[in-house]
Formats: sequence, structure tokens, C-alpha cells
Amino acid sequence: CAGSTGNVYTTEPGMTNYIWAVSAGGAITAGGSGYNTVTVKWNTAGPQTVSASYMDGNGCYAAASTVKDVTVNASPVPTIDGPATACTGSAGNVYITEPGMSNYSWTISAGGTITSGGTGTDNTVTVTWTGAGSRSVSVNYKNGSGCLAASATVKNVTVSLTPTPTMTGGPASVCAGASGNVYTTQPGMTNYIWTVSAGGTITGGGTSSDNSVTVTWNTAGTESVTVTYTGAGGCTPAPGAIGTTTVTVNPIPGITISGDNSVCQGTIVTYTAVVTNGGVTPGYHWFINGLSAPASVCSGATYCYAPANGDKVTCKVTTLAGCFETSNEIDMTVAPAPSPALTGPASVCVNSTGNVYSTDPGKSNYQWNVSSGGAVTAGGTAADASVTITWTSAGAKTVTVNYEDGGCSAASPTVKNVTVHALPVPVIAGGSTACGIPSSGNIYSTTAGMTGYTWTVSSGGTIDSGDGTESISVTWATTGTKTVTVTYVDANGCSPATPSGKTVNVYALPVPSLAGPALICGIPSSGNTYTTEPGKSNYSWSVSAGGTINSG
Repeated sequence: CAGSTGNVYTTEPGMTNYIWAVSAGGAITAGGSGYNTVTVKWNTAGPQTVSASYMDGNGCYAAASTVKDVTVNASPVPTIDGPATACTGSAGNVYITEPGMSNYSWTISAGGTITSGGTGTDNTVTVTWTGAGSRSVSVNYKNGSGCLAASATVKNVTVSLTPTPTMTGGPASVCAGASGNVYTTQPGMTNYIWTVSAGGTITGGGTSSDNSVTVTWNTAGTESVTVTYTGAGGCTPAPGAIGTTTVTVNPIPGITISGDNSVCQGTIVTYTAVVTNGGVTPGYHWFINGLSAPASVCSGATYCYAPANGDKVTCKVTTLAGCFETSNEIDMTVAPAPSPALTGPASVCVNSTGNVYSTDPGKSNYQWNVSSGGAVTAGGTAADASVTITWTSAGAKTVTVNYEDGGCSAASPTVKNVTVHALPVPVIAGGSTACGIPSSGNIYSTTAGMTGYTWTVSSGGTIDSGDGTESISVTWATTGTKTVTVTYVDANGCSPATPSGKTVNVYALPVPSLAGPALICGIPSSGNTYTTEPGKSNYSWSVSAGGTINSG
């Protein structure tokens, strides 16, 4: 066979001057000149020759060299047909060489397993590739001439990993209606196939060239995203080996709120939120005009609040899964609370009557209240816009009023403070007695600084001066018990309930009598006793010159 070595050719031993020759397709590798043997390597297929000559014992050479014809058969060059690329785990990869040969010798590199064929009689081998990387299949055989190839034929096979798609991103729990949910798998692949279950809608990506998909989840329930693709070397995942994310789509809570939407200013309204879908443990968040509502004595599903006109009240409910919904807002119409006016005297005197206090007319359900010490003499009913009062005691008093206007009352009644002054009691200074008829210059006075002084004197007396002032001068023309009275208006505008009076006793001048001797004899004359009326006071005795008072 071409390329074969160790081919030994022999002639008669015991000779000398051996001369060997081989044709051009061969090469002597041992023996030769001087030897009776030669070893040849045949390099070239075709007819070849080996020739020998020598000198015999007689010193004679052959007339011509002896020639041996050699047929050098060509060595086979096996070919291998079969897939040059494969995927890990792929079976049934068949590699074929020429049929009709013998002594087939198949070799599979590490990472491959022969599953059929591959024996000395098989021109095919079936391989399962188990390891990724550069792999090979080689074969040699003997052809019909019994020649082996100089070396086995090798077929290089690139084995790529069979991919296992995985999801490397995307939420597994969302709220119904949530958009922008991005799910991602390995990049750099081809022929991506994305599948989203019926409750989701692909809004971005998700094509055969995208390694991500963007999904809006529309329906509550258990949903899914799956992906498969073609990896390196055209390898596809094993059956059932797809990337899957199971997504829990949580329901959006339904919510309604109730509460009066038309109230009077200052009215505290109780708003109540009701979650309409079951199985929800909500957290309630109340808002006024889009801002977090102030703290309230109510909490949770109820909120208590005194709204202003135009306020918008809403409630947001958050589920345990973090899903929320905001209720339809309640738009408030708030009628302004009235501010009742209240007119009437703020400073009066005890027992003054006809004190009229008035508020706005044309309203309804008037509510009057008069403090202790005031007596209503007219009006003051639910239908009256005024009340008439007599103030019966002194001190700080009040009149209050409220009413309904369009069904609304003031948050608190209007209060009018009234000071009720005690009546003055004038005091008259001056003598309580007067002597002599007529008796003039009798001065009577009262408290200074008042107005409207009015003096009177009883019959027998005449005011000489000072009438209308704080002091008068009186002449008494008759004797007896007399009176002087006065009234006035004090600084509070109050006059006495009755004038104050002073009793004056007017006496006639006495005419003392004198009894005793009118004729005296002897000088000196003693013991002369003179008497006047007993029981008087301030006796004042005098005797003329020539007399001496000895006693009494």
C-alpha cells in the first residue's frame, strides 16, 4: 500500500558487491548495498520495481540485474458526511463514510456518545452529543486492496449548549390595570417567542428580536408570561424548557362614599366609605381637595369633618397587596351660616320698661334668650324678630338671638351685653329744724354732678333760690312738720324710683314768761327767785346792773 514501510526484499546470501535499486516511487530505508536484503518504503502508488545484482564466489556478475515488479496500491482517503453543528443533548446525529470497505474504525471525541453503528463493519455511526464545545468524529478503514488511509479522516463538530430560557426580571405581583411591567430573558438570542396569558396585553417589545416584553395586566387572577428562543448554533430549548413567570394580578378595590353633600356652614358631616369587592383588608386614606384630610375623631371607614363650600371629599382604599382605588368625590355645597344682628339699648336702669331688642326680619325659628333679671313683655317667640324687655334687677345682663336662614343657623347665637344700673337714692343734707316764722335762709343740698334736679317743699315753704341745682334755699312761713324732696338723673341716666324726702320741724319763736317779785325792798335784798317755763334748754339768764345772780 502506498506509504507502507518495512517491505523487505531478499536475494541469495554469501555473495559480494550486492547492488540494489528501487524505482522512483520507493525509498530504501535499511539494508541495500553490501547486504543480501533491502527494506523499502513505497511512497507512490502504481507499478514499481526492486532490482538486485551481486558478484558470486567465482567473481562473476550476472549478465543483468534481477528485477522484481511491485504493485503499490493507493491508500484510501475516507470522507465523512454528517452535521457539523449540533446542540447538547441532541440525539440521532448520523455520520457516514464510504460503504463496502472493511475494518472500519470510528472514534468520537469526549462529549459524544455512540448510540448505534460505529463497529468494524459499519460505514455509519449515530452520535448523541452531551457536551458543548469543539468536538470531532474520525474514521479509518481498509479499502479493497487492504490498504488503510495514512491517517484517519476527522470531521470537526461544533456542539452548542441547548438553552434553558429563564425570566430575569419582572414583577410577580401587580394590581389590575398596572402598566409598564417589563419581563426580561437572556439577551443575544434569536427567534424569541413571547406568550402572555389572556389577562395581559403586550404594549412594548415581545417581538422575535426582543429579549424583553412590556405588559399591561388587565384582569385580576393568576396570569403568566412565557418565553422561548433559538440560542447559539440554532439550538432551541428542550421540550417544555421555557422561561415562565407566574403573575398574581390583584383586584382593584371598588369603593363608594356617602355623606350629605349640601349642609350648613359649621355642620360636621360623617362620610362613610364602603369597599364593594370582598376579601379586601383596606387601609382608608381621606382627602379634602386632593390633600390629606385633617385628623378627625372618626377613623377608618368613616371621616367626620365640617366642610367649606366647594370642598371635594374623596377616600383612597389600599389593599394588603398594595392596590388602591380612589372613590368618586363628593362635591360639597355649604350654605353660609347667618350672623344675626342684634340692636337695642346696652345701658338701662332697673325697672326700665319698653326696652326693644331687634334682629334681622324675615327669618324663621327665632330663638331668643334673656338672662335672669329680665322679663319679656312682648315678642320673643319663634316668629318674632324682636323682643321687649323690662329689666328688674341691676347687674350685667344678656340678650341672645339665633335664627334659621335657608335652614341654616349661626354656629353660635349673637349676644348683646346689657348693663342694668341700680336706681339712685338721693341724700338731702340740711337742718332738720327751723325756728321762727318766717324762717329764711334754710339751705338743703344733695349729691353734686347730676342733672335734672327737681326740688319740692311742702305747704308753708318757699324755694327762694337754687331750684334745678344741687342746693336750694327755703323760707318757712308756717310752723309744723314740713318736707323737702329731691330727684335727679344720675350719670347712668337713671332717676330714683321715688323722690327722696327730708322732714323739717318748723317751730314758732318762744315767748318766755318770768315770774318773781317785781318790787324789792331793802338794799341789799337777797333770795329774790325768778322762774320761767320748765323743761326747756339753753336757758340764758341775765340781770341788770345792780343785781347779782346767786344761784340757778
